[in-house]
Amino acid sequence: MTPAPVGQRCPEHSGKPQGASRISSGIRRGAFEGTGAVVTKALLGLNIFVYVITAAQGGGLNSPGGKLFTDWLLFGPAVANGDWWRLFTSAFLHANLIHIAFNMYFLSGSSARRSSRHSGAGASSLLCIVSALAGSAERLSGRRTRRRSAPRARCSACSARR
Repeated sequence: MTPAPVGQRCPEHSGKPQGASRISSGIRRGAFEGTGAVVTKALLGLNIFVYVITAAQGGGLNSPGGKLFTDWLLFGPAVANGDWWRLFTSAFLHANLIHIAFNMYFLSGSSARRSSRHSGAGASSLLCIVSALAGSAERLSGRRTRRRSAPRARCSACSARR
């Protein structure tokens, strides 16, 4: 018997799957659990992958560098000379271990996963692209806002001038 608002219901009339259909619906549901927030998971993986490469090419975990870092660095004169991809790729560069740790912590937070699941992969991808472009545009504008720029952006700009 199944409890109902007006008493008890027998299994045949409870509206719940019975027998083999009950078992197969549980298997079907279990197969799809954990596949939400695809964009968030892809960004986490890509950010960590790029950081590991730049840390290996550079001076270690707290001082990434190397060819990939300098090729993807947001540097105004390089963007003006046609390296437009730097507007996007600079979003994947991090200055040190604490920088990537905090960024990945907040990226993997419940609100990011929830918004990715509810709005879909297309909307989440568009939000990430627009955010990367807006951050690059603010950095290249040369204007100082009341808040200080991100440490990665300051360090990247300094290392590009050397």
